[in-house]
Amino acid sequence: MTQQVQIPQRHLDQMYHTWAAALQGTALQVSIQIAAIVAPCVIGGLLIIVIILVVVFIKVKEKRRDEGTYNPSQQEQIGARTHVNHALKLPPEERLI
Repeated sequence: MTQQVQIPQRHLDQMYHTWAAALQGTALQVSIQIAAIVAPCVIGGLLIIVIILVVVFIKVKEKRRDEGTYNPSQQEQIGARTHVNHALKLPPEERLI
């Protein structure tokens, strides 16, 4: 027959608290290690995204400056529709002396 060993409850409680503290410390160390890896990756990724957005913004501004939407024919048509006010008198013609 096999005999079972009876361990007093206070020893079981002490062992439980010792193991719980050890595991909690290990979990904390693992959490710190994960944070030490994840935080720089996230910050680096955000920095790369910001740099890309700044470069794209600068390029778009340069492109708009180089390739405007000037349309002289449209402006000429608008100008042709405006009426000249004939009430204004022309200045006297300058002549040579």
